[in-house]
Amino acid sequence: MSEELLKPAEVCKRLDLAPSTLRIYSAKFRELLSGAASGAGVGGHRLYSSRDVLVLSRAKELLGQGLTYDQTLAELKLAMAGVKARGKAEAKPAEAPREATSGVLSPDVVVDMIETLKAAVGNADKALQASRDLLELEGRRIERLEARMEALEAKVGELLENVSPEGGAGRRKEPRRGWWPWR
Repeated sequence: MSEELLKPAEVCKRLDLAPSTLRIYSAKFRELLSGAASGAGVGGHRLYSSRDVLVLSRAKELLGQGLTYDQTLAELKLAMAGVKARGKAEAKPAEAPREATSGVLSPDVVVDMIETLKAAVGNADKALQASRDLLELEGRRIERLEARMEALEAKVGELLENVSPEGGAGRRKEPRRGWWPWR
């Protein structure tokens, strides 16, 4: 029996996406979707498999966490390859639990937990360094803005000194001459 293929409207409803967003996701994550999802379906219409819906659902999740399209694509590729992504161990469905019957964790589980923790610490270090770099950039930007503001304040002070108390800056003290008698 063939797998059920969903129309874009059905996928939008399941994932709570706008049709335009689904089109963008389909374009950005095309290499991870089935051929039918990219318009190679019946009559050139996009049709999505249940696997496509899972991929798009995970993409929506990752994008909601603030990842860019490129980061999300990389994350999804890693997840599909079964590799640890961003410090999280991907579940392997065919794998049996490796806990000992006595309630003690087996050495394999402990090793996996240690590796996951190491990856999480590494990711936290990278995030911390990125935050420090961003903070440094913002600090330099604020310094430049403060210098520009001081220069503007000095310029405004000069302009205010040049304003005469009688009529303001740039006002003529003599009447305007021209062919209009009322001016």
